[in-house]
Amino acid sequence: MTNAQWKAYGDINPLDHGGIWVQKESESCYRIVKFYPEESEENSSQLMDLYVDITDSWIEKDSVMSYIGMTEEDFDPIQYAIGCTEYYSCANFGCYQPETFNTRDEVITELAKYDIVAE
Repeated sequence: MTNAQWKAYGDINPLDHGGIWVQKESESCYRIVKFYPEESEENSSQLMDLYVDITDSWIEKDSVMSYIGMTEEDFDPIQYAIGCTEYYSCANFGCYQPETFNTRDEVITELAKYDIVAE
């Protein structure tokens, strides 16, 4: 784990409505942690640990930018990295099977392993 800080994107109440945290690892590489809370009592909450290199040759930049409503003039590499995970799915960025959790405390404990504080 690098010493770079995590920056939160998404809802102000990530444990209730979902959260995205991004850590910049280099000029083009980002570590992204996504959390999706349970939608019903039958479902478990899911946490995904992703790695995105926005310069990977297989990523179709124009397609991703169109999908997220971004233009070259307002290009934001972090929003673009997040958009790549939404356009191509998380499996393409290292998360083939999300981690699942049944309680809020389990999620908080797991996020703490990344040095992410969410309450």
